[in-house]
Amino acid sequence: MRDKLEDMETKLKSRRPENLQDQIQALKEKTDQNRETAGGAGETAESAVKQSADTQPQLDRALSLFEVLQLRNRNLNRGDAERLKNLLQEAEDMKTLLQDKLNQIQGIEQRMEQLLRDRSDRAGQVSDLLLSADALRREIFSRAEGYDICTS
Repeated sequence: MRDKLEDMETKLKSRRPENLQDQIQALKEKTDQNRETAGGAGETAESAVKQSADTQPQLDRALSLFEVLQLRNRNLNRGDAERLKNLLQEAEDMKTLLQDKLNQIQGIEQRMEQLLRDRSDRAGQVSDLLLSADALRREIFSRAEGYDICTS
C-alpha cells in the first residue's frame, strides 16, 4: 500500500505540473497569435476606410456624368443617340463596379469586426483556462502535501 502511495505521489509530482506547464505555454502562444491577428485586422480596417473615402467621389462623379449624358441624349440625333447609349452603358458599368467595391469594403469591415469579437472571446477563454490551470495546480499541490503527510 505504501508503495502504491509513493508511486502515485511520484506520478502526481512529475506528470501533472509538466502537463499544466505545456498547457499554459500553449495558451500563451495562442494569445500571441491573437494579438498578431488583431494587428492585421487593424491594418485591414485602415485600408478599407481609405478605399471607402476614395470610391465615394468616383461614384458621385459617375452619377453626375450619367445625368449629363441623359440630358444630352434628349438633344441629339439618332447617330449621337447610339454613342450616348454606349456612354450610358459605360457609366452604368462604372457605377456597378464602384458599388461592388463599396460592398467589398463593407464585407471587409464586417469581417474585421467579427475578428475583433473572436479575439475578445478567445481572450476570455484563455483567461478562464489560466484560472482553471491555476486551480488545478493548487489542487495537485494540496493533494501532494496530503500524501506527503500520510507518508511521514
